[in-house]
Amino acid sequence: MTDKTPKLQLVSNDGLHFALYIDGKEVKGVNRLTINCEQGYFVTHEIEFLTVASGDGMPDKFNGV
Repeated sequence: MTDKTPKLQLVSNDGLHFALYIDGKEVKGVNRLTINCEQGYFVTHEIEFLTVASGDGMPDKFNGV
């Protein structure tokens, strides 16, 4: 087994909130993630983002303010 970074990684410590990593880098602003996978087919995913004009990409209500 090689020590490669996963292409797509979903992490949830509580089953309610999650962090998404693509190629080892966290993807910020993800609102919804849909993953489709089936034996013999490619894994596909749809990512819905929140978009803001400035700052770190996260509205204040998501930064605990």
